[in-house]
Amino acid sequence: MKDKKIIERLAEQVREQHEANKKRIRYGFITMILSPFILYFVMWFTESDKVAFIIVWALVMFIISIYLLHVAYRDSLVDRTYSDLTDEKPQEKEDES
Repeated sequence: MKDKKIIERLAEQVREQHEANKKRIRYGFITMILSPFILYFVMWFTESDKVAFIIVWALVMFIISIYLLHVAYRDSLVDRTYSDLTDEKPQEKEDES
C-alpha cells in the first residue's frame, strides 16, 4: 500500500517535471529566436563594433543550446529512472512541440 502511494507521488512529480521542462524548452527557443533581434537593436542604438556583437551573439547561441540540451537530457533521465523503478516502458513524448 505504501509503495503504491510512493509510486503515484513519483509519477506525479515526473509529470510536473516534464511539464516544467516543456516550458523551459519553449522559452529557450523563444530566447534563441529573439536574442539576435535584441542584440541587433542594441548594436544599432549604440553604434558599436559589429564584430563584438557577432561574437556575443554566437556565445549567446551556444549558451542557450547547452541549456536546452541539459533540459532535454535531464527530462529523459528522469523518465528513464521512473520507468526503471516502475518496470514500465519510458513514456513517448508525443506532445513535445
